[in-house]
Amino acid sequence: MLRHVLILSVLLTGLTGCGCGFGSGAPTNPTFSTSPRDARTRLAQIADDPRPLARPLVIVAGFADPGVGAALVKAELRNHIDDDRLLVVVTTFESSFDDARATLIKQVESRFPGQQVDVIGMSMGGLVARYAAAPIPGQPHLAVARMFTISAPHRGAREASHVWEFNPLVPDMRKGSALLGRIALYDSSRDYELVPYVRAGDDTVGEANAAPLGETPLWVPTPPLEDPHWAANFDPRIVADILLRLRGEAPLAHEPRSPLPAEAATAKERKAEDNYLAADARR
Repeated sequence: MLRHVLILSVLLTGLTGCGCGFGSGAPTNPTFSTSPRDARTRLAQIADDPRPLARPLVIVAGFADPGVGAALVKAELRNHIDDDRLLVVVTTFESSFDDARATLIKQVESRFPGQQVDVIGMSMGGLVARYAAAPIPGQPHLAVARMFTISAPHRGAREASHVWEFNPLVPDMRKGSALLGRIALYDSSRDYELVPYVRAGDDTVGEANAAPLGETPLWVPTPPLEDPHWAANFDPRIVADILLRLRGEAPLAHEPRSPLPAEAATAKERKAEDNYLAADARR
């Protein structure tokens, strides 16, 4: 039911980005190869054996989400978890990322005082969470053990260059912004596990932008008729992988991470060109 509601809502909002997903020629990820059907089977098994969380879980809503999408994610996770320590935080109405950071920290501290938490950051929510976890001198920061981000603009968002100019949060999500540079400065002192996810063909954020500089996100192909970006929060493969990690079980994805489809295609083209040049030199 949740899946059907999501697909309908995406269609009604105009299918931002690629929108059409992938058909029979979809790229495959050898290190995250579970099919949506098999992932749903795994989710059913998890639902039959729900377990408590190791830590409170915070779900940070994405851009322009008043909390509806985040609440749906919470409801989906709640069906697989025997724990009520789940908190949704909305920051889309803040006037700056500094305010969004402060709001997230304040709400988490109010609900789970003095506790370390796990975080799921949806789209912009992932960037807000990463900023909140940055140990900025003289300021409080979010105590995070594990952070899962889904289609987060860690390196900026492609769509931020030409959408919603009047929203004060948009400029900071543009590639090369001062905020992104500031957050990146604290990556070397990061003391939590970061697991970034993305779906292939995400033109809203950009596949490579969904992980911090020097890192590759865990990616899956986008099913036909689904939006790569907005529907990623409900992708059964991503949801199942997160739940398995929260349970301390072997995840669906494994290391080392496979290159993104575009990067793999470029590498393949370069290898073919090198082989051609080598063969030409032997003639």
